[in-house]
Amino acid sequence: MIRNLFTKHDMTAGKYTTESSASQAVIHWVMATMVFVVMWCFSQEYVAGKLNERTLNVQQQMDRINHHFNWPLSGTKDLVGDIDNDWQQVTSGFVSLHSEPVMSLAFDSRDFDPTLYQQLSVDVQLNGAGAKEATVRLEFSNQDQGKFYYAPPMNLSQLKNPLQLTDWQWFLLDEQGKAIGKPLQWTGLGGLNGLVLRFYLSAESTVEVRGVSLPQYQPRQWLMPKVINCQDAYKDWLSCAVTNRMNHLDEQHNNGISHQFMTFSVFNTVSPMLWLAVGWLVMLFLIWQVNPQAPLVVWVLVSSVFVLIFVLHQVITLTLAAHLRTAVMGLSLVLLLVYAGRIWRVEKAGWPLWLMIILVFLAVVYGLSLPLSFVQQLPAYFLWALIQQTLLGPVFSDELKTHLKTSDLTTAWLVAVLFAIIHAPNHSLMLATLLGGFIWSWSWLVYRNIYLNAFSHALLALLFYEVSPEAWLGSARIGLFF
Repeated sequence: MIRNLFTKHDMTAGKYTTESSASQAVIHWVMATMVFVVMWCFSQEYVAGKLNERTLNVQQQMDRINHHFNWPLSGTKDLVGDIDNDWQQVTSGFVSLHSEPVMSLAFDSRDFDPTLYQQLSVDVQLNGAGAKEATVRLEFSNQDQGKFYYAPPMNLSQLKNPLQLTDWQWFLLDEQGKAIGKPLQWTGLGGLNGLVLRFYLSAESTVEVRGVSLPQYQPRQWLMPKVINCQDAYKDWLSCAVTNRMNHLDEQHNNGISHQFMTFSVFNTVSPMLWLAVGWLVMLFLIWQVNPQAPLVVWVLVSSVFVLIFVLHQVITLTLAAHLRTAVMGLSLVLLLVYAGRIWRVEKAGWPLWLMIILVFLAVVYGLSLPLSFVQQLPAYFLWALIQQTLLGPVFSDELKTHLKTSDLTTAWLVAVLFAIIHAPNHSLMLATLLGGFIWSWSWLVYRNIYLNAFSHALLALLFYEVSPEAWLGSARIGLFF
């Protein structure tokens, strides 16, 4: 009955024809937009739930004096910076490669309050001659404020027992690495989120670092109420609804130096996956509405997007991350080979789009006086963009256009929505890829030029990352990795 309101079946031709093409196209656009809105809600609910759960866990741990910073050094994830020149990974930790190795520990945007963390334990083993002369210098920092503090070098033997950080005097470093001002007390340094260990060894010795820990010393003294809602703290509702901004606010408020934590509103208390299921059903209904006899390939392509979104938001994805990269590379190669005939052949140059890309790029770069160093990443990003554009153009755009018989603009909008929601729960990327996906899908259907799409994708994506404020992007990751 619903289908008959919009379509009329021509039994002789075996096709559905449109009674009112303009009104029906509007309905298709509205329904596709509904899918995007539903997936926007899914993203907000998913991120809010994840942040709220983490906040509650941290609060409970701090109340039990059990919120510790531990670096077991079982892999490079515990370290930041270029470690290959200084360290070699072994079964039990990392072994130095020269006489002055530097180890920088990863805090993952977590701050800590020195009044709550007053001891440092470093599990080290010195090998070779020169044990008495070996020293280590500790440097703590607040990376966000650009403040760096150090304690005078100490003998490596002092690391056999936990260090009482309050027993040492700390000095603020200037940009040249020189001490400035008077000595400072540990509890007066303010919030910190960086730790560097600088070792000074003899030429004949090496040091093996097996683990570092910074245990909580005493419970947090909370303001009342302990937890406030984001909407109460920020009257700007957008700050509490855009997932990128939510992540930024969570880092600011819900860290180790906060005396009052912040939570985010969740409307669906059951599961954010309900939003995903609703979005999937609306999209399937839209496909059925356009062409109930659409072949299996259409249903599979559309459903694969939602299945992939579901998989990317499961914890097991973290465990399989390394294998997923290999799988993606293999599938990408197969994809390029299968669609080689459509990819390499250019039908039209697409000069209007070339001109638009160049004008936008020049206007942003010169208008904001941006350095061009980010353009160096263009060749590598072009390959990744080529894979995405192959999926977006020859696969999704052509298949939907062929089997749904929709106009170029309607097809482009359907593909744009699918392309955007795969970037959930990253709201900023979802908006950017909604616009980009629409332009690239339409461009493929009109010009059939994969090089135009891949180049513009790579260039404009790098430009987008360069100009986006940290508070409104923060990360280009998607799924559970966001």
